[in-house]
Amino acid sequence: MQPDSHACSRKRKRRGNRHSMEAAPPLSPSVILFYNHRSGKVSCSVYALNTAAVLEDNGDDTKPLPPPLFRFEKKKFPILPGYAALGSKIYIFGGMNSAEACKDNPALEKYSSDTYVFDTTQHLPPPSDDPKAFLLKGPSLNAPKYHPISVVFKGKIYVFPSRFSCQAMLSKTPMLGPKCELLDHGLWTALPDPPLLDQHVQGRLDIQSPVSLYKDAEFHHFVLRLITTF
Repeated sequence: MQPDSHACSRKRKRRGNRHSMEAAPPLSPSVILFYNHRSGKVSCSVYALNTAAVLEDNGDDTKPLPPPLFRFEKKKFPILPGYAALGSKIYIFGGMNSAEACKDNPALEKYSSDTYVFDTTQHLPPPSDDPKAFLLKGPSLNAPKYHPISVVFKGKIYVFPSRFSCQAMLSKTPMLGPKCELLDHGLWTALPDPPLLDQHVQGRLDIQSPVSLYKDAEFHHFVLRLITTF
């Protein structure tokens, strides 16, 4: 006997409304939320929110978040790295190692060139404060990047520094080496330097249409010229 599709639909809806922010298994459609903490020993917590439940939510923002999938502890993982989602994988790259981490490990550089990959199709281990235990190690950046801007376009990840002023562009690490890089086929490649601007670039970029959310026209044109050449 075939199940009643309307009954199944009603059942799913009731369950979604009752647990609108419940954690979802990695294999199901999910919204992956990276939440940065301003203080404390944890710099970032990562959550999986059920996509259907989020869309059905009635706007009640008082419901608590589910338990995090994992956390970035400041002593174990770089602070303010860059993030980019490509396919079923989330790439985490760059960032700054905390003073505590550098003190515990004198060989550790202040700024990180590491890349880690979170494969959302894989089953996760129990909640962990050391995500390096299960994140995949990716290719290293050619130069460190602290709190970089990322753009995903035509299956490639473009990474830019968040500050384009003359002073920042000519400063010491983490700006030494290529300021902009491209990840393609598992390899980071250096890109031409951007124009020197006397302001902090704000926002993010969506080049699917292409549509830019940046306010600065010069940087807007630079990005469009740059990515369309590859």
